Amino acid sequence: MKRIRPYGYFLKLVFLFFGLTILGTSFSAYSADESSGQIRIHVRKNSLVKGEAILLGEVADIEAGSFLEGALKGISLGDAPKPGRMKSYEKRRIFSMIQSRNLIHEDMNILCPERVYIKRESQSIGRDLVKERVENYLSDRFGNRNLEIEKIKIRGLAPYPCGEIELVVSADDPVDRHGRLSLSLDVMVDGRQQDRLRVTGIVSEYERIVCASRNLEKGSILSSGDLSLERINLFNIRGNALRSPGNVVGKKLKTSIQKGTPVDSSDLRKTPLVEKGDIVTLVAQKDNLCIMTTGVTQEDGYADELVLVENVTSGKTIRGFVRNDSTVEVVY
Repeated sequence: MKRIRPYGYFLKLVFLFFGLTILGTSFSAYSADESSGQIRIHVRKNSLVKGEAILLGEVADIEAGSFLEGALKGISLGDAPKPGRMKSYEKRRIFSMIQSRNLIHEDMNILCPERVYIKRESQSIGRDLVKERVENYLSDRFGNRNLEIEKIKIRGLAPYPCGEIELVVSADDPVDRHGRLSLSLDVMVDGRQQDRLRVTGIVSEYERIVCASRNLEKGSILSSGDLSLERINLFNIRGNALRSPGNVVGKKLKTSIQKGTPVDSSDLRKTPLVEKGDIVTLVAQKDNLCIMTTGVTQEDGYADELVLVENVTSGKTIRGFVRNDSTVEVVY
């Protein structure tokens, strides 16, 4: 007795047959695409590349199936030239590179000039960008000091690879006491150091400084009319420059000063209240007892400072504080 197969069994066989037919058709189409004359490589005579290696996909137009096309584009033809530079390849070398990957197919159509020229893309850094970076660094480093770059010299500028540029400053003491600038800048492209620049120059720092408004002689007692505030580069001043005329008026010059010259604190001395040889009143006070006598100063004396005085009555030399232009208080 024959056993009858169920209807569902035959239906499964039909679906399996059609599935295998479709799969076979797709595989045949893919194989034909990979091995037929549809695979073309057209190498351009002139090309630009960006990276450190020259890839076939950057110098050639490739038509092939997705898998083979990706493999062909990834073939390296060697190191790229330096940024902004050019190198060339002969046709036979490019063929050799493709053959070394075992990707040459009898139906491949490869078009290539006898010599191919390849240039690496580049970017440049302008002097203005370097100067701006240095100015920002000095501003951050020296805070409220108003430093200005008068002159700048940059050594080492060259073409650089394409990418995001960052300039990193390297300096221990970028500005010396004479205003000379000296520092290094690391050129970073996409986080990788490409170069180191050497930057030198001259820096100024201007402030309004007390200067002589006319020629002043040694021994002059300075008044407000003798002084003016001038914009002066502090790096050109030796000593302690003064910024307020109030700190100068009433003081005596130790040396002569020419018009326009900054007044230094070392050029000044206080005006004495009493001068050597002046007759003063010596006052000695203790508890409720006050004794006064006459004395002669042995040196110039300044307000509230000690001075040597000879007691006219006793002939002894004593010390006392100058209280005004005629009184010295004796110290016990």
